Amino acid sequence: MQKLNEERAIANGSGCYARWFAQLDKTDPVILEDFAMTPLTDSARRDLIEVRRDW
Repeated sequence: MQKLNEERAIANGSGCYARWFAQLDKTDPVILEDFAMTPLTDSARRDLIEVRRDW
């Protein structure tokens, strides 16, 4: 989960979020290890909901 959140933040900051999201969408299955071990930022929470909604 921490790596996913870091990659999301980097992709969002570098302007390649759509491409990163498209790559993630092709990944099957996604396992969210260590979920909720650390607090999520508001943007991370929204992005996680968007990823989940897309499945």
